[in-house]
Amino acid sequence: MYRPARKHLLRWVPLALAVWTGCEGGGVGAVSGQLYLRGCPLLERDGASAKAPAWFDLEPAHMTADTIRSAAISPSSDVVDARIRHRMIIRLQRSSHRAELTDGFSLFLTDVDALRAAAGRPVEVSAPSLDGPYAPLPAANAPMVRAAIWLNGSCPMAHVRPLLRGTALFRELGFEPGQMVEGEFAVAVEDPRGERQGLDPDARAAAGALSGFFQLTIRRGRSVTFP
Repeated sequence: MYRPARKHLLRWVPLALAVWTGCEGGGVGAVSGQLYLRGCPLLERDGASAKAPAWFDLEPAHMTADTIRSAAISPSSDVVDARIRHRMIIRLQRSSHRAELTDGFSLFLTDVDALRAAAGRPVEVSAPSLDGPYAPLPAANAPMVRAAIWLNGSCPMAHVRPLLRGTALFRELGFEPGQMVEGEFAVAVEDPRGERQGLDPDARAAAGALSGFFQLTIRRGRSVTFP
C-alpha cells in the first residue's frame, strides 16, 4: 500500500535540552494582600466576597530559585532555536512540601538575560497558559514573566484557579550558584471563567490584589538534563 512521504514533517522537530539547577530553599520573602476564592472557607470568612476580599498572608517559609539552561536543536541541522533562552522559576511556598500539598506563589521567567537588562524597571506579569503553578516552554514573543498562586494545602476545593496579572521589578537577577535574586511584584487576581462568561466583577469566583518581595541566593541543588 502506498504511503506518502513524511520527510517534510520531520524537517524541524526540536529537542529541548536543559540543565536544571535549584536553590535549596532559603532567603526571605512575602506574599500578602486581599484575596477571595469561592469554595475556600479560609477566604470566605466574615462575609468576604469578590466585592470585599479577605486578608491573605502566605507567610512563606520555603523559597527556591530554579535556573534552567535550555536550547531547542533540530536533529537534522543542529541549528539552535533562539526562542528558548535561560529561564528561571522563583517559588515562595508556605512549606517545603510538594506544590500539590502546600500553598505557594511562583514567578516563571522566560528570558532571564532580557529581564536582567531591564533591572530596576517594572515589567509586565501575565498569567500562565495552563491550570497549575508551572508554565510551559515559551512560544515566540511570549511574555517574559508569568505568575501563579495555588492553595493546595489550605483550599484544595476552591472553585477556580485564579489568573494573576500586574508588574514585577527585579533589582538583582543572578543565574549562577552564589548569586542573588531580588525583586518585588504587585498583581491583580482575576477569575478567567467569570471573565469568559461576562459575569459582573462582584459575582466572580476570584478577586483581589497581592504584592510581595523576594530575596534569596541561588544554591546548587540537584541538576537534571532532559528530555
